[in-house]
Amino acid sequence: MNNKKDLRWCPLWLFIGWMQVFIVFYLSLMSNPPSVVSFEMADKFHHLLAYLVLMLWFAQIYSPQRFKTVAWVLLTMGILIEILQGQTEDRYFEYSDIVANSSGVLLGFFLARSPVQYGLVRLEERLFK
Repeated sequence: MNNKKDLRWCPLWLFIGWMQVFIVFYLSLMSNPPSVVSFEMADKFHHLLAYLVLMLWFAQIYSPQRFKTVAWVLLTMGILIEILQGQTEDRYFEYSDIVANSSGVLLGFFLARSPVQYGLVRLEERLFK
């Protein structure tokens, strides 16, 4: 198995990916989200990392021809979340968060063109030997 079309557990990988999307929405809209690390601009690091992970995760499931679509969906999601944060009492809209989200998606987009895109394929190959 060396092709993403051959993923045996594709529904599981998609479920995990959509759970990650849900978690990003939840953490982005909750009143007082936890902080994994604490340093200046840590918030922007969290944004970049979250969207990098999402882009790389879905790039392992979808073909390279769909990477642009995944990237556009994630960019739109980042903007939507910022708009929704602006509608809450304790969160607010920040252009710098959109930049951090977009940077994560773009970094993930370019990294997804590397062998990283076959991580789940390799995992399944090892599990099904």
